[in-house]
Amino acid sequence: MDTPIKSEKWEIYRNRGAGFIGSDILQELIRQDHEVVIIDDLFSGKMEDIQPFLSNKSVSFVQGNVTDISLLMKTCAGADGVFHESAISPVPQ
Repeated sequence: MDTPIKSEKWEIYRNRGAGFIGSDILQELIRQDHEVVIIDDLFSGKMEDIQPFLSNKSVSFVQGNVTDISLLMKTCAGADGVFHESAISPVPQ
């Protein structure tokens, strides 16, 4: 990602952040100094893919499923953007 997502700081909520693509996007969002909340049920993603990022004060993790509407309403309230990478089928690396 060479193009900034936005020049100002965003509060961004992500789901499937523990997946292969999600962890790459997470790295770029952190590099651009955005606050990120990751929502992932860890069905296919791995906690070890995002664990190194959780020490960053601008990153938090919520374990849950995107089909849980009340969780999404509560967790995503006030979000400036959402990256949605939920999928069941694997993405080839």
